[in-house]
Amino acid sequence: MQSTPSPRAGTDARSLRPWFLVVALVLAWFVGAHGATSGCTTVAILHDGVIPDRTSLEAAMGGVSEPAEVLAIAREAALLRAMGEWRQTAFPLGVARLLLCTALVMACATAIAGRPGARSFAMQAVLVYAVFAGVEFALSRPIRDAWVLEVTAAAAEILQDGDGKAFFSASSPGGFEIPIASAGFWYWRERLRLGLFDIGTMALAFAALATARSKAFFDAAAESAANARKEEDDES
Repeated sequence: MQSTPSPRAGTDARSLRPWFLVVALVLAWFVGAHGATSGCTTVAILHDGVIPDRTSLEAAMGGVSEPAEVLAIAREAALLRAMGEWRQTAFPLGVARLLLCTALVMACATAIAGRPGARSFAMQAVLVYAVFAGVEFALSRPIRDAWVLEVTAAAAEILQDGDGKAFFSASSPGGFEIPIASAGFWYWRERLRLGLFDIGTMALAFAALATARSKAFFDAAAESAANARKEEDDES
């Protein structure tokens, strides 16, 4: 007599899914989705060869008036212009980002669902993306130098106060000031983005996937899937 798998097998597998694994993979998924969108935009703009300037970007948004919004658009325009000047570097990096981030999104989605083989795929995807983020940061140094120089000058013009200083005053109870019109600020901003947003989230996801609780969840999910397939074969 053939044994019939318990109907609770799938439920038991899902109950073993650690909460920290879901959180880490969702964060990595968002990084991948943002990177895929960014890579697609870069490839599309550089392929067309038409680099939008600050005026056209402001017009596309229906006009902006807040200094923070104007500065954000100025940074985007400076970045696009720098990538246009260094197209031979920016275009292949954009293609690589698009492909790797698409794979990362798929890996995180299948891992959250507990698909067979998803743990290995996800661990490889987050590791490869972290390495790529570091390589991309190193190779894009000329692009970063170009747009930082331009956006620093734009910040000095946009956010200049009566004392001739360019600061962004945060709307907190005590208030504090950040020297936006400083190249050092933008360089450190990019370093923090790399460390926290790109590499940090990948390290978190890799660590979550490597835990014994996560392995137990994926093993249970794989066993549940195998039992389900066996049951379907028996019925057929």
